[in-house]
Amino acid sequence: MYFDELDPIRKDIQGDLMGKVDCVAEACKKSFDEGEINVVRNMLVNSDLSVEEISRISGVSLDKVVDLKGRL
Repeated sequence: MYFDELDPIRKDIQGDLMGKVDCVAEACKKSFDEGEINVVRNMLVNSDLSVEEISRISGVSLDKVVDLKGRL
């Protein structure tokens, strides 16, 4: 079935689809962020690396690494 670009049904479908895509993208980012934090936490606890080295190796900002270290 073909819907005209201005058809309200098409707009509703597109809106619903984009909402779902946004939710999936947000869940993936949250999952990635949590995994990233777990890696940094393990590096802080199980290595003698400095926070600067952990930041450089992990790609996590120095501020986040320092904050996480302060919470351990």
